[in-house]
Amino acid sequence: MQTELIPKLRKAATVERNLFNFCFMKRAFIIVFVLISCRSNTPGILKQSREDSLRNSLIGKWGAANKESSPLWEFTHDSMYWYNHKKSYQYTITGNDLVINSDDLRIHFTNIHVDKDTLFFGDKATEKYGIFAQTISFRHK
Repeated sequence: MQTELIPKLRKAATVERNLFNFCFMKRAFIIVFVLISCRSNTPGILKQSREDSLRNSLIGKWGAANKESSPLWEFTHDSMYWYNHKKSYQYTITGNDLVINSDDLRIHFTNIHVDKDTLFFGDKATEKYGIFAQTISFRHK
């Protein structure tokens, strides 16, 4: 009876050891996969989310502090309507800069950021002359 039990115990111990090794290797593989995935995607995710966040905060009408006056611009997800020009312009966002580049207009707003209902930005055209002016615009509802 004892001689029959020893092979069964050895077989059970081998199965248990194999199961433990399989579970350990599975967990190790998952951890390595997650670490590699996070490391390779982090810069792109952060850059994309910063630009998307700026783009989303720009959406709406912007103009003078006087809320009764008509707005100057209206931003959508991919274009800006300039009321004075009566025309829409495509824009791109790179980092904290907004660039409008069309046949009749070339504008480069720098260090653009939105704080609540206030839009702050500089202008690349004035910076080349050593003038670092900051323009402020307010959201119209």
